[in-house]
Amino acid sequence: MGLPLLVVDKTVLWCQVIDPEGEKVWMHKSRLSTRAMVMVKAETPVALYRTEGEGQTVIAYADPNALLRLGPCLGDSCQVKKGSVRGWVKKNALWGVDVAVLTPEAALARATP
Repeated sequence: MGLPLLVVDKTVLWCQVIDPEGEKVWMHKSRLSTRAMVMVKAETPVALYRTEGEGQTVIAYADPNALLRLGPCLGDSCQVKKGSVRGWVKKNALWGVDVAVLTPEAALARATP
């Protein structure tokens, strides 16, 4: 399970990506995953809720820098999964929601104005 990356340029076999720390590097396309991942960017653990919306039951906490698999997003929350735990978290606590790599081509399309 890898870091979420933003693809900003590509060639036939290589993609230039930016990681959550802002580092820009070239990676071979075979090293990129099709799984959409996000990272907890908050400095303290963030609550994962049973369902999307206000006033819901907290089912778990995700630590800072935790890598989570991204599910669907509704409004200002996204569903995430880690192991057998699936819950909803606020988008502003995550890095990679708007740049999560579905495929190198999809990420590049998002990066192109």
